[in-house]
Amino acid sequence: MTEPRIVYDQPDPEYRAVDAASYSALKHMLDSPARYLWERHNRVEKAAYDKGHAVHGIVLGVGEPVHVIDAPDWKQKATREERDAAYAAGEVPLLAHEWDAAQRCADRITTHPLAGPILTRPGDSEVSIYWTDDPTGLACKARADRVTVTPDGTHYIVDVKTSGQTANPAAFGRAAANFGYHMQAAYYMHGYATAAGLEPDQVAWLNVIAEVNAPHEVAVTTFDWLSLNAGENRWRHALDQLAACQETNEWPGYTPAEAAIVTIPPYALKETWQ
Repeated sequence: MTEPRIVYDQPDPEYRAVDAASYSALKHMLDSPARYLWERHNRVEKAAYDKGHAVHGIVLGVGEPVHVIDAPDWKQKATREERDAAYAAGEVPLLAHEWDAAQRCADRITTHPLAGPILTRPGDSEVSIYWTDDPTGLACKARADRVTVTPDGTHYIVDVKTSGQTANPAAFGRAAANFGYHMQAAYYMHGYATAAGLEPDQVAWLNVIAEVNAPHEVAVTTFDWLSLNAGENRWRHALDQLAACQETNEWPGYTPAEAAIVTIPPYALKETWQ
């Protein structure tokens, strides 16, 4: 049984070492239990996230130190060796032009008329949240980018996301569906309310989306209740599935018993060659 609690200023390695269900792990469970089991024991950092990590560090004031490498690309062996040494030291390696872009992106966030005041008002960054899921008894955890409380008593969880394409809110809706951001929001909000002893309507969610590439546009969004309800259904199903797999110690892949029936997209069904 995990005691519901909120931990401030907890180093990231300590948070990662806690054996509990996280949003990122539950996403893999929705793909397949076999995927979840592999990802749990084979965590791989992706270089594509490095600029985003750097932006987070600048905006939130926490995170791994950035190691800037004065080179135009990763073609030279010495550059790649310096990059690998930075990873081994727990640093985020960035080429000089990538670091410049990360700084410009962070500056656009902090000077944005809506995002800036939200992120600079009193609050806490990298907040660890722990609780136990009542129906399954599973230990759960989450790591909020930023938590701030407004004068009316609402606890806002602010999530900073970087995009390599666009921060347009219309496009973000599609990205949220594809990557499960609505599931993340619902899971974090539930966990925070449980750990803090709050009513669900006392917790709100904000996405701050920023483009890591020029022109570094920024948007602030939230989710409607339909999206949050769909997200809650997803994490609830994932937790139930995880509990069942742990009980039987069976972690099936995509098609363990029979072939899956596949339908091609509607546009392809309408193709004609006349």
